[in-house]
Amino acid sequence: MAVFCFVDRADAHSIWSIVDSIAQKLLENGNSVIYLRLTESSQVGNRQVPDGVKNIEVLVGSRGRFYNLISHNFAFSKSLYKILTREEVDVLHTNFAVPGIVSRVVGWFCRVPVVVSTQHELYRSMSFHLRVGVKVSKRFCSAVIYVSDQVKKSFDECGAGYKKSLVIRNGIDYSRICRSVAPPQSITSHRPRVVCPGRFVSVKGQQTLIRAWPSIIQFFPNAELVLPGMGPDESYLKGLCVEVGAQDSIIFPGWMSHGDLISMVANSDLVVVPSDGTQEGFGLVVAEAMALGVPVVCSNIPVFKEVADVAAHYFTVGNFEELAAVVVRAMKDELHTLEKVSIGKSRVARKFDNKKMANHYMALYNELMSS
Repeated sequence: MAVFCFVDRADAHSIWSIVDSIAQKLLENGNSVIYLRLTESSQVGNRQVPDGVKNIEVLVGSRGRFYNLISHNFAFSKSLYKILTREEVDVLHTNFAVPGIVSRVVGWFCRVPVVVSTQHELYRSMSFHLRVGVKVSKRFCSAVIYVSDQVKKSFDECGAGYKKSLVIRNGIDYSRICRSVAPPQSITSHRPRVVCPGRFVSVKGQQTLIRAWPSIIQFFPNAELVLPGMGPDESYLKGLCVEVGAQDSIIFPGWMSHGDLISMVANSDLVVVPSDGTQEGFGLVVAEAMALGVPVVCSNIPVFKEVADVAAHYFTVGNFEELAAVVVRAMKDELHTLEKVSIGKSRVARKFDNKKMANHYMALYNELMSS
């Protein structure tokens, strides 16, 4: 059978959880699977891989300055070349632009028969040099998969589309996730918990939720806001909590593994996703919260509406007063919120099932390998 190699950054935890479903299906079909994970010295956390997957870590320096980025990619390219030739890889599957661009080129140079890329980013969310790299290296791709209609649209509008492309939406391991679901409780019977997962960068919008929080706790004085994650804006966000006088009810638990994060979300009353939309290609946390039966409040950006439709509560990007009102309404009107939860769970099972996603990838691989 064939040898498949998946490439991405080690810290792309949510992407690896999606790749796991594809890898498990490939292994069931008798194929060999390699994970090649670009690891920076500053990255934290280890994750388990499916039984049978060969996991290879390629340690490089931090990207930092531009010349560090060059040496970073050069070191990764050398390792990738050795692995692709030694393992006689048949299908190379890349994800994000870094290290996807370099991987495409090395895959072509090594004459890997099939090179596939899953495009998670909106085209204009990438820096100029990455947009150029994606355009130049697309000639080395056998096919590209977009994770949403919005991502495909962003590439097509900029003339950066691919000859062979299709949309395969990210899949959720519904049965595994549902095992994390906590018994339902009335919000009035315990301390309400609101969770907002995400990297601490301005585009994720945590600052909007923090500014809304004082108005929310006027209605739910014992509520707590949990912000799992890490990133360059952490100090700013903690300072903002003090500025709005809400530091006693806002918790920063730090980086969490995907499993721990799922458990945290499952045991919350509400998930808020306040992203401004400039970097959101799908919204996996929205789909996972829906699968868990946890109410979702999110910004009214197109990709979140594509994922959640009427199953979420929406607010205007950046409007913290509107966000506060929507959160309070979602937590007070439990009957209406439970209706949305029910719609969300059935929507995930119907549209974002990981087995269906894996089958779509199998069909694509088979088509490309037989052509």
